[in-house]
Amino acid sequence: MTSTPTPPPTRERTLALISLRMALTGGVLAAVAAIALAFGVQQNDPLHDLSKGLGTGMLTALPLFFAGRMLAMYRHMDEFARLQLTQAASLAFLVTMIVSGGAMALQALLHFPTPAWAFYVLGMGSWLAASVLQTVRLGGRERP
Repeated sequence: MTSTPTPPPTRERTLALISLRMALTGGVLAAVAAIALAFGVQQNDPLHDLSKGLGTGMLTALPLFFAGRMLAMYRHMDEFARLQLTQAASLAFLVTMIVSGGAMALQALLHFPTPAWAFYVLGMGSWLAASVLQTVRLGGRERP
């Protein structure tokens, strides 16, 4: 009895797997980096300094990880999906720039610091929200 070969994964399934890996790996990397950084700022000895540097380096490299994974997703997309991603990214960029500019102006006026992670969370959150809105908006339509 011969088994039938399994068909290659569809484009949507490939994109879903890439995005799931990106989310899980990025989340684990961010958690490990945050724990290492929190441990590193507790005391001022070489072990804590190493942990602080490791956490800072990982958080610095995290956007590059996400950019690489997004490029991998983009390479597997068809023209319609690329258009959706580009529209969601441009909307997220617009929202992020408006809120960041307003926060920087208020920061100078009211003398309060805005942590860098807040801008990072704002950027990732606005991109996620724009992607979900784009998907919901075009959910019932057929691809051209």
